[in-house]
Amino acid sequence: MNRQNLIHQLIHNEWDILVIGGGATGLGVALDAVTRGLKVVLIEKQDFASGPTSTSTKLIHGGVRYLEKAVKELDYGQYKLVHEALNERKIMIQNAPHISNPLPFILPTYSFWQKWYYLLGTKIYDWIAGKDDIPNSRILSKSETITKFPLLNSQKLNSSVLYYDGQFNDAFYATALMRTAVEKGACCLNYLELTSQEWDNENKIHKLAVKDNLKNEFLEVKSRLVLNCAGVQSDNIRKMFFHNIEPRLRPSKGVHIVLPRKWLPSQHSLLIPSTEDGRVIFVIPWYYAVIIGTTDTEVKDPNSHPKVTNEDIDYVLRQANPYLEKPIQKADIIGSFAGYRPLVKANKTNTEALIRNHEIETFQEKNFISVLGGKWTTYRQMAEEAVDEAFKVLNQKYVSCKTKNLPLIGASEKKYENTLNLPAEVHQHLHYYGSEYPILLEYLQKYGSDLIVENYPFTIGEMFFLKEIAQIHTVQDALMRGTRLGIIDFEAAEKAKIVLENIFEK
Repeated sequence: MNRQNLIHQLIHNEWDILVIGGGATGLGVALDAVTRGLKVVLIEKQDFASGPTSTSTKLIHGGVRYLEKAVKELDYGQYKLVHEALNERKIMIQNAPHISNPLPFILPTYSFWQKWYYLLGTKIYDWIAGKDDIPNSRILSKSETITKFPLLNSQKLNSSVLYYDGQFNDAFYATALMRTAVEKGACCLNYLELTSQEWDNENKIHKLAVKDNLKNEFLEVKSRLVLNCAGVQSDNIRKMFFHNIEPRLRPSKGVHIVLPRKWLPSQHSLLIPSTEDGRVIFVIPWYYAVIIGTTDTEVKDPNSHPKVTNEDIDYVLRQANPYLEKPIQKADIIGSFAGYRPLVKANKTNTEALIRNHEIETFQEKNFISVLGGKWTTYRQMAEEAVDEAFKVLNQKYVSCKTKNLPLIGASEKKYENTLNLPAEVHQHLHYYGSEYPILLEYLQKYGSDLIVENYPFTIGEMFFLKEIAQIHTVQDALMRGTRLGIIDFEAAEKAKIVLENIFEK
């Protein structure tokens, strides 16, 4: 994927839609729009998925806590979100089975009545999801529970409810969205930042100045419509186009700590449903690590960099440790990450009470649309609605959405033979690229199959693939989006930098 060719396309075309923001929503919009025949360009001022798109809880889910609120509070908005998200859960897994999968959860219960309460809730969850390939929930005895999640504190445990949701590698999924959109004809570029805009009302065209942050150059782009998908930065973009506009977002911070994968001798996750302030805690085996975390603490400055504080770590440990046979110590933690979620303002007293619904905001007089709020799982639905709206604003003949049954690049569950006699962990890791496994083998043969750091299956050949094919330009990109070492193992990330510098800084 040649960046210079994409830059040439950017400045030598007049676009139907310019998408601002290279997170899940923006990439979903680009893919949706291009497959409907629109000329679409996407710009992202940092790396793709560099915001909350890559700092999610890695779940494709409807949200069992939203369902509980929907029932307890008779809140149709909560129910609608769960219904929509569970439908999208099926589509996400179906369209990218190589980087997503069903995930079993243990929901511990401590009384006879609690057991049946949670089972009823998860059965309703199953019913809302409808027919899919994800197993239904059931009760586990105390002994079955401990067998499936050996680290659980068995004192006072009555039983548990086993239910399923979806899991994925969020940054890998975003990369697949970007690459599929480009393959279909979209022009998607990272490290391009919108610096100024001018609306030509007579000709109904936007003239936009963007800065190439890799080359420190300024470029001009023309587009008939601007679609703002900048996540927590959406209010800043709205203000560029409408100076006196009121902000709409009230971001919250999600925090996760990371432990080594070997810490959890299970393929099952744990949902801790009751905490001191009403949030939930997930303990999840993921990729090459275990992540433990929660969401929804209010953010005072959305322009600040999200950080995991000592108070955040203390909070997570304080909630999780009573449920574990052996408490987690701070010394056990090998990584952490935080991200801001773009919640839409509502008359609620705290961000935990806000739901993850989205809004499509349209300014017909300036051919400007914003997608506000939402969650990863509903990215495709949000994109569909935004592009539907774009057809109306552009007064263009409507073309229906194509993404419900559109496999992303690499989509395959095929298992390949280990023809190069690679270490088992490397061979298994390459299956994250699905049908592109043979292409990765070519890169390993060309550039080498040596590991970039011990104890992880990332090879030099894979890094060159990411550099040439996936628009990964810097060492930081490789750590955060390409390997995920930047969030799952800080020490390993520092060691890997030495090798990565020889690949990405030449």
